[in-house]
Amino acid sequence: MKNIAFLTLFCCFSLNLFAQETQREQIDKTIRAYFEGYMTGNIEKLALAFDTTSAHLYALKAEEGKPVVTAHKLNEVVKRWVKNVQTKPYTEADIKQSYYKILLLDVTDDKVAIAKIEIKLGQKLYIDYLSLYKWGEQWKIVSKTFAQK
Repeated sequence: MKNIAFLTLFCCFSLNLFAQETQREQIDKTIRAYFEGYMTGNIEKLALAFDTTSAHLYALKAEEGKPVVTAHKLNEVVKRWVKNVQTKPYTEADIKQSYYKILLLDVTDDKVAIAKIEIKLGQKLYIDYLSLYKWGEQWKIVSKTFAQK
Protein backbone atom coordinates (compact mmCIF):
# COMPACT_ATOMS: atom_id res chain seq x y z
CA MET A 1 0.00 0.00 0.00
CA LYS A 2 2.87 2.38 0.83
CA ASN A 3 4.46 1.57 -2.52
CA ILE A 4 1.26 2.50 -4.40
CA ALA A 5 0.95 5.79 -2.49
CA PHE A 6 4.60 6.61 -3.14
CA LEU A 7 4.28 5.71 -6.84
CA THR A 8 1.16 7.87 -7.20
CA LEU A 9 2.84 10.81 -5.48
CA PHE A 10 5.97 10.36 -7.60
CA CYS A 11 3.94 10.27 -10.84
CA CYS A 12 2.02 13.44 -9.89
CA PHE A 13 5.25 15.24 -9.04
CA SER A 14 6.91 14.02 -12.26
CA LEU A 15 3.98 15.17 -14.42
CA ASN A 16 4.03 18.60 -12.76
CA LEU A 17 7.79 18.88 -13.30
CA PHE A 18 7.40 17.82 -16.94
CA ALA A 19 4.73 20.49 -17.49
CA GLN A 20 7.02 23.15 -16.00
CA GLU A 21 9.86 22.08 -18.26
CA THR A 22 7.54 22.34 -21.25
CA GLN A 23 6.57 25.90 -20.28
CA ARG A 24 10.24 26.77 -19.80
CA GLU A 25 11.09 25.36 -23.22
CA GLN A 26 8.29 27.36 -24.85
CA ILE A 27 9.41 30.56 -23.13
CA ASP A 28 13.02 29.84 -24.05
CA LYS A 29 11.91 29.51 -27.69
CA THR A 30 10.38 33.01 -27.50
CA ILE A 31 13.48 34.47 -25.86
CA ARG A 32 15.73 32.75 -28.41
CA ALA A 33 13.65 34.32 -31.24
CA TYR A 34 14.17 37.73 -29.59
CA PHE A 35 17.92 37.19 -29.23
CA GLU A 36 18.48 35.79 -32.74
CA GLY A 37 16.16 38.37 -34.31
CA TYR A 38 18.01 41.18 -32.58
CA MET A 39 21.46 39.88 -33.55
CA THR A 40 20.54 39.35 -37.20
CA GLY A 41 17.98 42.13 -37.71
CA ASN A 42 15.35 39.52 -38.60
CA ILE A 43 11.95 41.21 -38.26
CA GLU A 44 10.09 37.87 -38.55
CA LYS A 45 11.90 36.39 -35.56
CA LEU A 46 11.33 39.56 -33.55
CA ALA A 47 7.62 39.44 -34.44
CA LEU A 48 7.54 35.85 -33.12
CA ALA A 49 9.01 37.03 -29.81
CA PHE A 50 7.19 40.31 -29.16
CA ASP A 51 3.59 41.40 -29.07
CA THR A 52 4.33 44.34 -31.35
CA THR A 53 0.74 45.63 -31.22
CA SER A 54 0.78 46.71 -27.58
CA ALA A 55 4.13 45.81 -25.98
CA HIS A 56 6.46 48.40 -24.45
CA LEU A 57 10.15 48.84 -23.72
CA TYR A 58 11.09 50.77 -20.60
CA ALA A 59 14.47 52.46 -20.32
CA LEU A 60 16.13 54.49 -17.59
CA LYS A 61 18.06 57.51 -18.78
CA ALA A 62 19.27 60.79 -17.36
CA GLU A 63 17.57 64.03 -18.33
CA GLU A 64 18.94 67.23 -16.84
CA GLY A 65 20.92 65.15 -14.36
CA LYS A 66 17.83 63.30 -13.06
CA PRO A 67 16.85 59.70 -13.77
CA VAL A 68 13.80 59.37 -15.98
CA VAL A 69 12.01 56.21 -17.08
CA THR A 70 10.94 56.37 -20.71
CA ALA A 71 8.38 54.10 -22.37
CA HIS A 72 8.57 53.19 -26.04
CA LYS A 73 6.18 51.10 -28.14
CA LEU A 74 8.00 47.94 -29.10
CA ASN A 75 6.78 47.98 -32.70
CA GLU A 76 8.77 51.22 -33.14
CA VAL A 77 11.77 49.88 -31.21
CA VAL A 78 11.87 46.65 -33.24
CA LYS A 79 11.96 48.62 -36.50
CA ARG A 80 14.85 50.70 -35.12
CA TRP A 81 16.73 47.55 -34.05
CA VAL A 82 16.39 46.06 -37.53
CA LYS A 83 17.54 49.30 -39.19
CA ASN A 84 20.54 49.53 -36.83
CA VAL A 85 21.65 45.96 -37.59
CA GLN A 86 21.17 46.49 -41.32
CA THR A 87 23.27 49.68 -41.11
CA LYS A 88 25.97 48.18 -38.89
CA PRO A 89 25.73 44.38 -38.67
CA TYR A 90 27.39 42.48 -35.86
CA THR A 91 30.73 40.99 -36.86
CA GLU A 92 31.38 37.25 -36.78
CA ALA A 93 33.56 37.82 -33.70
CA ASP A 94 30.69 39.71 -31.98
CA ILE A 95 28.24 36.94 -32.83
CA LYS A 96 30.58 34.21 -31.53
CA GLN A 97 30.93 35.85 -28.12
CA SER A 98 27.26 36.81 -27.80
CA TYR A 99 24.79 34.75 -25.80
CA TYR A 100 21.70 34.88 -23.63
CA LYS A 101 21.04 33.05 -20.40
CA ILE A 102 17.80 32.77 -18.42
CA LEU A 103 18.69 33.71 -14.83
CA LEU A 104 15.20 33.55 -13.34
CA LEU A 105 11.84 32.36 -14.60
CA ASP A 106 8.54 32.61 -12.74
CA VAL A 107 5.40 31.26 -14.45
CA THR A 108 1.88 31.70 -13.06
CA ASP A 109 -1.09 29.61 -14.18
CA ASP A 110 0.67 28.70 -17.45
CA LYS A 111 -0.30 32.06 -18.96
CA VAL A 112 1.85 34.82 -17.47
CA ALA A 113 5.60 34.84 -16.77
CA ILE A 114 8.49 37.01 -15.72
CA ALA A 115 11.98 36.23 -17.01
CA LYS A 116 15.26 37.78 -15.96
CA ILE A 117 17.87 37.20 -18.62
CA GLU A 118 21.49 38.07 -19.17
CA ILE A 119 22.38 39.05 -22.73
CA LYS A 120 25.87 39.61 -24.05
CA LEU A 121 25.91 41.41 -27.39
CA GLY A 122 29.46 41.80 -28.62
CA GLN A 123 31.23 43.69 -25.84
CA LYS A 124 28.02 44.87 -24.11
CA LEU A 125 26.31 43.04 -21.26
CA TYR A 126 22.64 43.61 -20.42
CA ILE A 127 20.16 42.36 -17.86
CA ASP A 128 16.63 42.24 -19.27
CA TYR A 129 13.43 41.80 -17.31
CA LEU A 130 10.76 40.43 -19.62
CA SER A 131 7.03 40.13 -18.96
CA LEU A 132 5.39 37.46 -21.07
CA TYR A 133 1.81 36.39 -21.74
CA LYS A 134 0.64 33.21 -23.38
CA TRP A 135 -2.00 33.38 -26.09
CA GLY A 136 -3.05 29.91 -27.16
CA GLU A 137 0.23 28.01 -27.42
CA GLN A 138 2.43 31.04 -28.13
CA TRP A 139 4.36 33.02 -25.50
CA LYS A 140 4.91 36.70 -26.37
CA ILE A 141 7.01 39.36 -24.67
CA VAL A 142 4.76 42.27 -23.75
CA SER A 143 7.20 44.34 -21.71
CA LYS A 144 10.96 44.73 -21.53
CA THR A 145 12.92 46.66 -18.91
CA PHE A 146 16.70 46.53 -19.05
CA ALA A 147 19.94 47.72 -17.57
CA GLN A 148 23.38 47.73 -19.15
CA LYS A 149 26.15 46.41 -16.90
